[in-house]
Amino acid sequence: MININRTVEPSVGFGLFRRFLVVSVQALVVAVVCLCARAYAQELPLAPRLALNYGAGFDPAAAVTRPILSLAAFGALQEEEEGEEEAEPLSRGTLFQWRVEGGNAGGPDFGEPLVTDRPDFTESAVAVGRGVVQVEFGYTFTERKSDGVTVRTQTAGEQLLRAGFYADWLEFRLGMVPGGLDDFDFAIPLAFEQIKSGGVSTSTAGITDLYAGFKIALFPQEGNLPEMAVLPQVNIPTGSASFSSDRYEPGVNLVYGWALDESVSMAGSTQVNRRIDDDRRGYPEYAQSWALARGLSETVTAFAEWYAFFPRGSDLAQSEQYINGGLAWAITDDFQLDIRVGFGLNDESDDFFIGSGFSIRKL
Repeated sequence: MININRTVEPSVGFGLFRRFLVVSVQALVVAVVCLCARAYAQELPLAPRLALNYGAGFDPAAAVTRPILSLAAFGALQEEEEGEEEAEPLSRGTLFQWRVEGGNAGGPDFGEPLVTDRPDFTESAVAVGRGVVQVEFGYTFTERKSDGVTVRTQTAGEQLLRAGFYADWLEFRLGMVPGGLDDFDFAIPLAFEQIKSGGVSTSTAGITDLYAGFKIALFPQEGNLPEMAVLPQVNIPTGSASFSSDRYEPGVNLVYGWALDESVSMAGSTQVNRRIDDDRRGYPEYAQSWALARGLSETVTAFAEWYAFFPRGSDLAQSEQYINGGLAWAITDDFQLDIRVGFGLNDESDDFFIGSGFSIRKL
């Protein structure tokens, strides 16, 4: 999950950081070219489940999520292993199923690398699983230039806590760090903003609003029918004055995805959220995204994505569109690194952003 905070954030030492950005982008380009060349030049083993998990690693030939067996295969296996202890029934990983019997069980696969909601904007349609805690972290640098004014922002942390409870299809989500609490003392700001205009530079630091929500995995993929999940969510005004909307911002996000084969998948998300403009007036903002991911090896996945924001009912808020891409690398089944870079497609968008992060899963 890419957290693009359009209320912006500050920066320190941009001269040195500019060099880091150039080197990072060059390294990213070289890594993508090398990995793609290696994937086509050699017969690399492809990941049965992509790190970004659009379509839950669906196998079109078998119509089941591997390595989980279908109900029919499970019954046949029981017949072959007469005399052995009766196996427990398969747990259901989604709230509903497209097919009543013999369908894909869906849900998380604990024998494969973790499925994350970062680094792309489009969330995955898979919950982390009952009793599982997964924490995702990140850093993003953003730059925008317009009419002689340069705005550079940074967010550090970008924490997203995902905790599964009750069933494999349900998770609780908590993002960033709550501020304004009596017993809460956090000395390092999570958000930075630097504005340069006419040779004068001003900086602001603080923390952003708290994000909370749930992910409900609705359906597994069955043929052309997509894997789906819904995320009721809300931004809670707990941040610093410069980075808080000072209003509750509820919303809902519908995500859907397909695994096209063992190495390629695509996904999209459609959401609507309440936002607050500069006149402190609320308005609905619609967001749409489409992403394509390809497994380059058993542990590395590359993605490309388009996403956009469409405000309604506000004269001050304007539409924004972006493209971005990056890599996710599963160091172990429970630890992933990622990097991404993106660009704005219209005048109202940020010109450029780059970021990286990591995710940890605790079973």
